[in-house]
Amino acid sequence: MTSKFFSSFFSLSKRRLPIAPPCLLFVFHCVSLSSAYAAEPLSLDGFLEQVQSANKDLAISRQTASASEGKQADGDLILVPNVFASVQRADDRKPEANPLQGDRTEVTSLNVGVSKMTDFGLAGRISYGASQYDLKGANPLFVPEPSFYEAKPTIELTQALWKNAAGREIKATQELLRSQTEVIKFTEAFKLNMKMMEAEMTYWRVVLARESVRTHTESLARAVKLRDWSNEKARQQLIDNADVLQTEAAARGRKLELQMAVDEVRAASRAFNGLRGHPAEAPVEDTVRISPDILARHPAPERKTGVPRGDTAVAIAATKIATANLTLMQEKYTPQLDLFASASLNGKDKSFGKASSESLQGKYPTTVIGIKLNAPLGAESISRQRAAALADAGVSQLTVDARKFAEDSEWDSLAGSLDESRGRVKLAAEIAAIQKQRSDNERARHRTGRTTMFQVLMAEQDLAQADLNLIRSQAEMLRIIAQMKTFTATADAGVTK
Repeated sequence: MTSKFFSSFFSLSKRRLPIAPPCLLFVFHCVSLSSAYAAEPLSLDGFLEQVQSANKDLAISRQTASASEGKQADGDLILVPNVFASVQRADDRKPEANPLQGDRTEVTSLNVGVSKMTDFGLAGRISYGASQYDLKGANPLFVPEPSFYEAKPTIELTQALWKNAAGREIKATQELLRSQTEVIKFTEAFKLNMKMMEAEMTYWRVVLARESVRTHTESLARAVKLRDWSNEKARQQLIDNADVLQTEAAARGRKLELQMAVDEVRAASRAFNGLRGHPAEAPVEDTVRISPDILARHPAPERKTGVPRGDTAVAIAATKIATANLTLMQEKYTPQLDLFASASLNGKDKSFGKASSESLQGKYPTTVIGIKLNAPLGAESISRQRAAALADAGVSQLTVDARKFAEDSEWDSLAGSLDESRGRVKLAAEIAAIQKQRSDNERARHRTGRTTMFQVLMAEQDLAQADLNLIRSQAEMLRIIAQMKTFTATADAGVTK
């Protein structure tokens, strides 16, 4: 229907604009694209819901953020208990120190257990080992049981005293993984908020483009009426031909302006449809009407105290990453000093059942306690690495401070601009009303011969300009409000919709 109408309109525009009403009717339908497409005007919230549900970029951002949230548990996995098990068979044929023990040893062993790391640097292992020994060629006088079983339950503890003391390395690793997912989540949330701001601006672009067409349509209708009046008076030889040329030029100028406004509606409608996933040339429903009175009552968006905008939240998360990397760098080259201890119970018998039972009775315990040190060399290289990591952390913090200052300054600037814009809209509306009175007055004076056609045309031109200035002022105010809404949304708003 839209394409057919544009064909009709441009076919009409090739003619000489005989009268205003048909042109007015057709262009108005071009703007609204027929109210039959929607029983009620499509509101801003309704359009934003369509964008939320159909826009592919928003779907990508939500899925990317959702995937990153699934990775937030990666840091906790460091502390998850681990089950381990091993089975091996060894065949040792090297000569024994005591030839009476035989010339070949076969061992089959099984070891299973659970290990866990705590967030304060303590590592623990509980295991149970069972082994079968077969001493081939052993002298039965010295080795009465060449084939036997051993069973050994063991508990081992290792506490970091220097490197990773109090779990510094573990906690830094957890913070690093959490912050990396936050960067992804907040980045996608910021993209989403920017896309919603674009959608809101596009909605108002359509609304105001249609309002511009209405303004130009009315201006064209008045210009055509003046031109037709001049032509009639010229045929009666009551006015000079110069007035005819003036009104003809004015009518053609209004026609060109109207055509440009119609083209803007087309362009805005394509962007409108693109954001909600509709074909570019699909009809756009009726939208709400905007007026200075409505804008005067429009509340200013309120900023949430202590809630950073998405880009600032990304910078904060990046600082956490830099700080965690600094800690990891420091811990990486810190000397390792660990206190360790283990306790085992032992059982040995030619029968596995008896060996296993004996290992649980505590008759033959084995305990070990000790301390171990492992320190890297190359202090100069280590110092340079740490200095670089410290510089990165400092830069990240400066970036956050700069981002917070810029965000606060931008908000204050937008809040001030909104107040100024309200004043401009009010003033522009008053000027438009005065110009309308002036235009009507000049027309009345012209009908009684008390002014010239030039004065009438100047009043018409000033009225059209005042109406357009009002539309521009409204557009600027709506743009500011849309920008301010990006500050009021939480850093992760909508990413998990």
